[in-house]
Amino acid sequence: MPTTGQNKPADQDDYIREWAKMMVNIWVEKIIQYKAISSGDLMGSVQLLPISANKIDVVKFLFKEYGVYVDRGTGKGIKIGNSGDLGFTPTRKAKPWFDKKFYYYTHKLAERLSEITGIQQTQIIKEVLEKNG
Repeated sequence: MPTTGQNKPADQDDYIREWAKMMVNIWVEKIIQYKAISSGDLMGSVQLLPISANKIDVVKFLFKEYGVYVDRGTGKGIKIGNSGDLGFTPTRKAKPWFDKKFYYYTHKLAERLSEITGIQQTQIIKEVLEKNG
């Protein structure tokens, strides 16, 4: 586990910052893997919005809205209100660059933050016990 020079667990905010950067990299790699790069607009739009230098309360990502449709295999080409008989079988396929990885790594982040918090709380209790001896 990363520690500071005083043998304390690495800061949660540092971990969150690195996690967020990793998510952007993973999404870009998935967009490339699924060849969802016809114009490059989606890949170029995936970004991490600036994170506060203070305590992190929220992490915000930004990407073009149509990226959700690419992820799910839906989108333009089929009009709203169609009869259901399109006369052809749509060839659009899901390119799951976003959802699966986001939910998986969000759970991993929660687990890791729980570990860090537990270690930090244990350290506080230890210091209080040693001080009051």
